[in-house]
Amino acid sequence: MASTKCTVCGKDQANECTRCKAAAYCSTECQRNDFPLHKLLCSKYQAFLETRPIPKDEDKKPGDVKPVVYKAAILFPKDSDNPQLIWLKLHIRSEIDPEYEEVEYPESHYWENPVYHLTDFMDAPTAMPHKQNGQNLNIYMGDHCFGNEPYTKCLLTLNAGYESCERGSIAAAPWAGNLVVVNITNDANLSHLRYAFYYLTRKNYIFESDKQNPYYIRKPGRWFKAVKLCCDGEMKFEGKKQFTEVTISRSHPVFSQNSGVSSISKHLGFPLLVKRIPPNPNWNEKMAQLPRHKKFDPYENLDAVCLMVDVEVASMHWGLAPKIWDRGEDLTVLVVRKDMKDITACQVEVLSNYCQLEVSWNMAAVMEQEMCGGADGADEVHWVVDEETGEPSIPTDRARAKFIDDYLRSDKFANYFEEFKQNKVSKGDATWADATLPPKGSVPDKIVETKEERHEAMLRMIGML
Repeated sequence: MASTKCTVCGKDQANECTRCKAAAYCSTECQRNDFPLHKLLCSKYQAFLETRPIPKDEDKKPGDVKPVVYKAAILFPKDSDNPQLIWLKLHIRSEIDPEYEEVEYPESHYWENPVYHLTDFMDAPTAMPHKQNGQNLNIYMGDHCFGNEPYTKCLLTLNAGYESCERGSIAAAPWAGNLVVVNITNDANLSHLRYAFYYLTRKNYIFESDKQNPYYIRKPGRWFKAVKLCCDGEMKFEGKKQFTEVTISRSHPVFSQNSGVSSISKHLGFPLLVKRIPPNPNWNEKMAQLPRHKKFDPYENLDAVCLMVDVEVASMHWGLAPKIWDRGEDLTVLVVRKDMKDITACQVEVLSNYCQLEVSWNMAAVMEQEMCGGADGADEVHWVVDEETGEPSIPTDRARAKFIDDYLRSDKFANYFEEFKQNKVSKGDATWADATLPPKGSVPDKIVETKEERHEAMLRMIGML
């Protein structure tokens, strides 16, 4: 029997699925969202319950205080696309001396041991406890799966397109071999299928695929568009577009780690965070296999470097990207809005082009002017020492301030965007027809987290997520 709580949102007074009676929903919307995953086992569940094995005396093992019981469990197989229903044989043990079991606390000290039968599916089963909507689950995986077993194919299929890490498209990388879901108190039902899938995909941070994933349910307001600006290796070895749209979660590490802020975008009114993504370790091997005349630098990404050029008037590094962004290894980067609004591939492409052809090009002229002592030889550059840091700065440089006023204006960028868009459309690129200018956005001093986000952050801090 299913819980009275909604399988998807957890609300009370939910109605059972009339076919399987193994999941409940509070609304048509929740049922529709769960249906792609639910239907994989819905038509099989009631017929499966009728096949419960009959315990035999020879099934008992030394130490068992009662005959074995069979409990319905859910298997995420390592070699199949779909989850399966299985019967798990449980041995009943007692925590105290059997001599007293009929006198003191009958049955309250019994516990079910699934390990013997789980060894048919994995070596050294290890439980991962998960509690959701009042249901206590154990999700078992073999302790020695990594390196010895393939990644769990079922999860790779159900979670296709999502990534829990920043390198590669292995969405279910934390899980290998068979996974078995057991309800501690009763048979596993199809609500538990959704709960287990939620637990196993809780670290989904990014979605990158041309095909929609019908199984994973995104929480409203938690996902938004971002862009991967790919280096040459990503494009030529992985077949990616230079500007690839992705969808990311509010929990993505780009917001919690020290990601770079594009000062150019900040001046234009929509601050962007730019995070480097580690390269594929196989690229060097692939490069070695290429003929000499086809070799190239897989780590070249000038567009990303130009996004990070420093345009702060008082900076010693004015006109240059920080060393980490310009040291001969320009990797693929993730570009997101700091205010967590959508940004598109078209918007990042125009900004990147603007940074190169307008900002960097004209900054070079100002830098040359500074090296000559100012405009027409006048002494316009005033080096002083910052009282707080003790470092030299240029807070009164009029040439730099004029450059900011001339080139880092939102209206000038808007005109450039429209010209760039019309040029693309005139060349027959229909994807640009609906391209829009990135809206301005303000970044609060502190992102307001929901109660659920604070709970997830706490679990991550103690290593449970």
